[in-house]
Amino acid sequence: MNLLLPTRRISAAEAERLVPKLCEGLSLARSMIAQDHIRAIREQRSDDRIVAVTVGDFNLGNPPLAAAIAIRALPPSSGLKHGDSATMILAGPIEMTAPAATGPSYSVQALASFTASSLDQQLRALGVRFIQWPTDDIGSESMASSLAWCRDMGFEPIATLDYLAGRIDSTEPLTPQYESTAFRLEALDWGIEAEIRDFSDLVAQTYQGTLDCPKLNDFRTVDETLLAYRSVPSFVPSWWFRLRDPHEQQVLGCLILGRHQQKDANSVRGDVMELVYMGLIPSRRGTGLGSQLMGLVKLVAQHSGCDYLIASVDRANDPAKVIYERAGLRSWMGETVWVKTLDFQRRPEQLDP
Repeated sequence: MNLLLPTRRISAAEAERLVPKLCEGLSLARSMIAQDHIRAIREQRSDDRIVAVTVGDFNLGNPPLAAAIAIRALPPSSGLKHGDSATMILAGPIEMTAPAATGPSYSVQALASFTASSLDQQLRALGVRFIQWPTDDIGSESMASSLAWCRDMGFEPIATLDYLAGRIDSTEPLTPQYESTAFRLEALDWGIEAEIRDFSDLVAQTYQGTLDCPKLNDFRTVDETLLAYRSVPSFVPSWWFRLRDPHEQQVLGCLILGRHQQKDANSVRGDVMELVYMGLIPSRRGTGLGSQLMGLVKLVAQHSGCDYLIASVDRANDPAKVIYERAGLRSWMGETVWVKTLDFQRRPEQLDP
């Protein structure tokens, strides 16, 4: 049977009211992340970043059968007018019964497919061509009923990540420079375009043979990934570093850090530093540089007044997990990342300068 149901793009306020229903069946951690994300967007008065659709027979005030909520990336600080990515926050059925006792019923597959089609259409019109969807761990009990929905919406899982966290010891003595005997950190100069291009080339070198979400390379270029890193509230321009050998002057790798500010004045927790990306050129892997670099990461956090350090790592990346655990980080949540790409034609006003 062909599925012929009306769809609507709804307001941010309407989307927020659907969040509790869409969170049913999710883990507590994932549910809290989704609700906090939506709440933060509303508090920032950035409702235009929320793209949400509902599907159903809306005659006589019937509730929607399904809904999806996505968040567009923030405009990057480089001055580009539009990002091209979005993050799915929640999607799923709301009412699986027919709109009326004598009305038709709809399969999960049909609802998921139709919801995806409606959301994709909205996002394409806004210039979005890449969507990521972080969900509960694909092997967890809470994902059992959601796997088919993710796949029927056209998403593909590319990695399962472990999130790790550790407290920064503020009693350790501070040193004046971010350097070791093996390398020093050099902050990226955003005012020099050649440096930005060279940094992108450096990241590409560190991606060679990577164990950290290697499938992402099938969907995004290095430049697109770096642009996404710059399009989030935790972006700190002064925390993008090159690692340079102080003796041979060779560039050994790169480090990208972010900062999540604690806005609750009543909280005893301070700001959180995020290890966004750490990479070494292939010839310097397995030499102990990673562990030394983690020591400097903690030092930067300490200098900056951050109380916690967080990182995510591909569950298949055993070498990185060992380095993080030696630095005192411990796993607290698993997450599977799903992705899809959209084809679209940019309107003239969407072209970047």
